[in-house]
Amino acid sequence: FSRNRAYLSRYFRERTGMGLSTYLKQVRVEKAKSVLTDGTVAVHDVADYVGFSSSNALIRAFKEIEGVTPGQYREASFA
Repeated sequence: FSRNRAYLSRYFRERTGMGLSTYLKQVRVEKAKSVLTDGTVAVHDVADYVGFSSSNALIRAFKEIEGVTPGQYREASFA
């Protein structure tokens, strides 16, 4: 982009109202939600697929954004 990292980060925050890492986390959790409703993919595979470093990282982010764990979300989807 021919811009330094700090500039791009500030520009993104000014335009969206959130940091780039927060936005990326939300996008990954949204993708994880669609994969979880399949019901056949293990949580650690979902984490890997959507770009989290581990299943624990996915669980923490998912709970922070959705208020439930990925397992609880999956169970509620099939109820």
